[in-house]
Amino acid sequence: MGNRQSKSEIARDILSYLNANPEARDTLNGIIEWWLLEEQIKHRIEMVKEAVAELVKKGLLIETIGWDSQIQYQMNSERAKEIGSLLDRDTKRRKKRKRSGDPSETGDDDGIS
Repeated sequence: MGNRQSKSEIARDILSYLNANPEARDTLNGIIEWWLLEEQIKHRIEMVKEAVAELVKKGLLIETIGWDSQIQYQMNSERAKEIGSLLDRDTKRRKKRKRSGDPSETGDDDGIS
């Protein structure tokens, strides 16, 4: 996942923050450091949940229950070689796109997951 956002996505995040916090007021630096960071974290949490669920479904991650009764995740060591190959292939694909100037190289693709 990349960090590049369009102006319209940034504007949506600002408005979303203000909708949830109608009395908010801040400097440009405050908007960047606090408002946008909070909105990005909200979006990222959902994306991480989806990515982890997909990796578990594919058997690349293993779920276990920790001593604190929370679900913990770890690499499926039986699939370590396959995971390494996936990462190598994804890295090569990204480098190729970057060299070709492919505008779709925003990091939002489904390369590994």
